[in-house]
Amino acid sequence: MADLEVAVTSIDVSKIPSCFWGCGFRKAGFLNDEGQYDVETGVSNLKRFMGDPTALEMLEKVARQCNSVKDKPVSDGKAGCEMGKLAAACFLEQMKEMKMSK
Repeated sequence: MADLEVAVTSIDVSKIPSCFWGCGFRKAGFLNDEGQYDVETGVSNLKRFMGDPTALEMLEKVARQCNSVKDKPVSDGKAGCEMGKLAAACFLEQMKEMKMSK
């Protein structure tokens, strides 16, 4: 778990295997069965499970800002590992920028 904390605080997703990120984003609904970023399903899941409206609003904004990752090339297709890593990097960077702009 310490590796995850380091990856998040340093915004260096390479410290964690790509398939970890892929699995997490798939479980959250942000990656579909084809390994593609799916912002609508992910946001829908957030709305079902997030109790804090402020956190939900921030995460939805981040998720939508990261929609551009779906256009980036990946070589592992349906596995979704690389797409998960791209999404994680985007989420962490966007969240950092939001905190800095406050």
